[in-house]
Amino acid sequence: MCSCILWRAGAQGRVVINEYMPWTSNSCQVTSEFIELLNFGPGPVNIGCYVLSDGDYAITIPPNTILQPGQFYVIAGQSTIPAGCANLDSAIQAHLNWNNCNQCTSAPIPTIGDGLFTDGGAASEQLVLLDPSLKVVDAVVRDITLREPSSAITIAGECGTRSFNLDQMNISYEMIGESAGRANSFARKVDGDCEWVKDSRQSANATNNTNEEVNSLTYTLNYIRSRDCDPVLRGAVNISVNGPSASSAFPLTYTLVQDVDSNGLFNHLDYYTTGVDSTAPYLELHQLPKANYRISVGSALGCNLNIIDFHILSCGATLPLQLISFRYLESNASGHLFSAQLADAHLLQEAWLEGSPDGTSFEPLAQFQPKAPLSNGQALVLRAPRAHHRIFRLRMYSLEGQVLFSPHLSLHTAVNFDIARLWPNPVGNLLQVSVPGAGNTTTLYQIINLNGQVVQKGTIQPDAASINLHMLPTGIYQLRLQDVKGKQPIRMQFVKR
Repeated sequence: MCSCILWRAGAQGRVVINEYMPWTSNSCQVTSEFIELLNFGPGPVNIGCYVLSDGDYAITIPPNTILQPGQFYVIAGQSTIPAGCANLDSAIQAHLNWNNCNQCTSAPIPTIGDGLFTDGGAASEQLVLLDPSLKVVDAVVRDITLREPSSAITIAGECGTRSFNLDQMNISYEMIGESAGRANSFARKVDGDCEWVKDSRQSANATNNTNEEVNSLTYTLNYIRSRDCDPVLRGAVNISVNGPSASSAFPLTYTLVQDVDSNGLFNHLDYYTTGVDSTAPYLELHQLPKANYRISVGSALGCNLNIIDFHILSCGATLPLQLISFRYLESNASGHLFSAQLADAHLLQEAWLEGSPDGTSFEPLAQFQPKAPLSNGQALVLRAPRAHHRIFRLRMYSLEGQVLFSPHLSLHTAVNFDIARLWPNPVGNLLQVSVPGAGNTTTLYQIINLNGQVVQKGTIQPDAASINLHMLPTGIYQLRLQDVKGKQPIRMQFVKR
């Protein structure tokens, strides 16, 4: 259970040290050292008067510097870092040059020799990001046991005069663990993650993520109450942690934003709350009014960051239960095994596997009743006894009282049923749609908002189609596919970023 759920403004984003270059190549000037900050979100952060320090020098970010969610901020010893020094294929324009920033440093930083960071050897200087009140925002070090000693530092300027010594502060450092190396940046393996790589693909002011790298921990959102019906309980969700030693991720910290003006944007006009949940195996949030939401979640280490979008519907809103796939898996001595997947699976109340010898009269064979709301993509597994049945179907009941039947599946032909899917979800401007078996049949589509209004329509070839959404405002929508022959429509929900 969450330790708090108090709406308030402020604390709108989570800023981390995402990458830095402590030891440049021989062909690059020492001033091409850089530090990359990232606001992971969910909302904007004013990083003005934040302080970066290695223990010997301090750099103050100018007042009223706003960092939007997902935006990078690069600090370096020169305004333009040539291609091959901070990024292999392009020059990088620094947002702040510590050598011409009008006395934003505690003392002049050397432009020859080691520069800002200690080069070679242990190369294990700490790097600490402090907020305007000198509270630690993020702190990393290559190796804690080899950490360089700090000096007393006094900073002055537009943000006032402040003094500190990192050695005298109770700082919990995140250890990178990589060996020192010339011309390599230390980068989080995935933006916001706890694991680091010594990255020869320097990528200042760009994402570090590559296809082969994944988060060390992931999070799954499950709906407890997807609609705001009860005036006290309202909507509710939980977020479970997935990965090795998931319980060690607790206490989880989070920042939750409610889109109060329903414009699909998360900015300083919306409501934010921060909280901590110390109870494994999941973070649970209650009393959520009808709205669009975005939450950033982080582990006890202050990293393993992830962003999740979700929504709580009004009490009268309904969404169709949508079957994605119905598959025959195998037969053995105990019976026939089937699986199914649903879109908006949290709306399922129960499902029955039914069998028939000829496809005209069906009888119930097995029941599936979820003990907790299902997450999207979670498979239903049902087993039918070995009998005279040759044709099978699913009968599904939604929480809204809807009844949905799957197409028939025959063991004789062993043809599995896969319905339409869309991706990515959430989506930016280009939505991909696939309807297996549709071939080149022209299909009509409609995009419908939460008010039931058709906001976009057209035709596609659904075997492999793209729908351009660049004119569509951010929000939650339903895609409705209806072929020209008038068959039963297919509906799928998606979120436009």
